[in-house]
Amino acid sequence: MTSDTDILLPLLDHTRLAEAAELLEEDFLPLLRRFGADATRARLQIEEAAASRDWQTIARIAHTLKSSCRQLGLLRAGMAAAWLEESAVDGECCCLAFLTALDEGVYALAGAYPEAFR
Repeated sequence: MTSDTDILLPLLDHTRLAEAAELLEEDFLPLLRRFGADATRARLQIEEAAASRDWQTIARIAHTLKSSCRQLGLLRAGMAAAWLEESAVDGECCCLAFLTALDEGVYALAGAYPEAFR
Protein backbone atom coordinates (compact mmCIF):
# COMPACT_ATOMS: atom_id res chain seq x y z
CA MET A 1 0.00 0.00 0.00
CA THR A 2 1.30 3.46 -0.74
CA SER A 3 1.80 6.04 1.94
CA ASP A 4 1.97 9.81 1.81
CA THR A 5 5.77 9.59 1.66
CA ASP A 6 5.64 7.36 -1.44
CA ILE A 7 4.11 10.11 -3.53
CA LEU A 8 6.89 12.43 -2.37
CA LEU A 9 9.50 10.26 -4.06
CA PRO A 10 11.18 12.02 -6.95
CA LEU A 11 9.66 11.33 -10.32
CA LEU A 12 13.11 10.77 -11.79
CA ASP A 13 16.35 10.14 -9.94
CA HIS A 14 18.82 11.77 -12.32
CA THR A 15 21.80 10.26 -10.49
CA ARG A 16 20.52 6.72 -10.94
CA LEU A 17 19.67 7.45 -14.58
CA ALA A 18 23.18 8.83 -15.20
CA GLU A 19 24.68 5.73 -13.58
CA ALA A 20 22.64 3.54 -15.91
CA ALA A 21 23.75 5.60 -18.90
CA GLU A 22 27.40 5.28 -17.87
CA LEU A 23 27.15 1.56 -17.23
CA LEU A 24 25.29 0.71 -20.44
CA GLU A 25 27.17 3.13 -22.71
CA GLU A 26 25.99 2.69 -26.32
CA ASP A 27 23.23 0.31 -25.24
CA PHE A 28 21.57 2.97 -23.09
CA LEU A 29 19.53 4.87 -25.69
CA PRO A 30 18.21 1.67 -27.32
CA LEU A 31 17.26 0.45 -23.84
CA LEU A 32 15.30 3.64 -23.18
CA ARG A 33 13.59 3.28 -26.56
CA ARG A 34 12.67 -0.33 -25.74
CA PHE A 35 11.48 0.66 -22.25
CA GLY A 36 9.18 3.31 -23.74
CA ALA A 37 7.67 0.76 -26.12
CA ASP A 38 7.38 -1.85 -23.37
CA ALA A 39 5.73 0.65 -21.02
CA THR A 40 3.15 1.53 -23.67
CA ARG A 41 2.42 -2.14 -24.30
CA ALA A 42 2.27 -2.88 -20.55
CA ARG A 43 -0.14 0.00 -20.02
CA LEU A 44 -2.56 -1.46 -22.57
CA GLN A 45 -2.19 -4.97 -21.12
CA ILE A 46 -2.90 -3.70 -17.61
CA GLU A 47 -5.99 -1.85 -18.78
CA GLU A 48 -7.27 -5.00 -20.53
CA ALA A 49 -6.46 -7.20 -17.53
CA ALA A 50 -8.19 -4.77 -15.15
CA ALA A 51 -11.31 -4.80 -17.32
CA SER A 52 -11.45 -8.59 -17.02
CA ARG A 53 -10.29 -8.60 -13.37
CA ASP A 54 -7.23 -10.68 -14.27
CA TRP A 55 -5.19 -9.86 -11.16
CA GLN A 56 -2.48 -12.44 -11.93
CA THR A 57 -1.61 -10.76 -15.21
CA ILE A 58 -1.55 -7.35 -13.54
CA ALA A 59 0.75 -8.65 -10.78
CA ARG A 60 3.11 -10.22 -13.36
CA ILE A 61 3.35 -7.06 -15.44
CA ALA A 62 3.80 -4.86 -12.37
CA HIS A 63 6.56 -7.15 -11.09
CA THR A 64 8.42 -6.89 -14.38
CA LEU A 65 8.11 -3.11 -14.58
CA LYS A 66 9.00 -2.58 -10.92
CA SER A 67 12.67 -3.40 -11.37
CA SER A 68 12.93 -1.73 -14.78
CA CYS A 69 11.54 1.51 -13.41
CA ARG A 70 13.84 1.48 -10.40
CA GLN A 71 16.93 0.74 -12.52
CA LEU A 72 16.16 3.74 -14.70
CA GLY A 73 15.60 6.03 -11.72
CA LEU A 74 11.81 6.14 -11.99
CA LEU A 75 11.39 5.90 -8.24
CA ARG A 76 7.73 6.89 -8.05
CA ALA A 77 6.75 4.49 -10.84
CA GLY A 78 8.83 1.73 -9.23
CA MET A 79 7.08 2.22 -5.89
CA ALA A 80 3.68 2.34 -7.59
CA ALA A 81 4.53 -0.88 -9.45
CA ALA A 82 5.44 -2.58 -6.15
CA TRP A 83 2.14 -1.45 -4.66
CA LEU A 84 0.20 -2.56 -7.75
CA GLU A 85 1.86 -5.98 -7.68
CA GLU A 86 1.02 -6.43 -4.00
CA SER A 87 -2.56 -5.25 -4.33
CA ALA A 88 -3.17 -7.37 -7.45
CA VAL A 89 -1.96 -10.47 -5.63
CA ASP A 90 -4.48 -9.64 -2.90
CA GLY A 91 -7.21 -9.17 -5.52
CA GLU A 92 -7.76 -5.54 -4.56
CA CYS A 93 -6.41 -3.63 -7.46
CA CYS A 94 -6.54 -0.01 -8.52
CA CYS A 95 -4.30 0.62 -11.49
CA LEU A 96 -4.74 4.37 -11.93
CA ALA A 97 -1.93 5.47 -9.59
CA PHE A 98 0.54 3.13 -11.25
CA LEU A 99 -0.48 4.04 -14.79
CA THR A 100 -0.19 7.73 -13.93
CA ALA A 101 3.27 7.24 -12.39
CA LEU A 102 4.37 5.16 -15.38
CA ASP A 103 3.18 7.79 -17.85
CA GLU A 104 4.89 10.55 -15.88
CA GLY A 105 8.08 8.50 -15.74
CA VAL A 106 8.16 7.86 -19.48
CA TYR A 107 7.58 11.57 -20.14
CA ALA A 108 10.41 12.43 -17.75
CA LEU A 109 12.75 10.01 -19.54
CA ALA A 110 11.74 11.48 -22.89
CA GLY A 111 12.47 14.94 -21.54
CA ALA A 112 15.90 13.86 -20.27
CA TYR A 113 16.83 11.87 -23.40
CA PRO A 114 14.60 13.02 -26.27
CA GLU A 115 16.86 11.32 -28.82
CA ALA A 116 15.81 7.93 -27.43
CA PHE A 117 12.12 8.62 -28.07
CA ARG A 118 12.18 9.92 -31.62
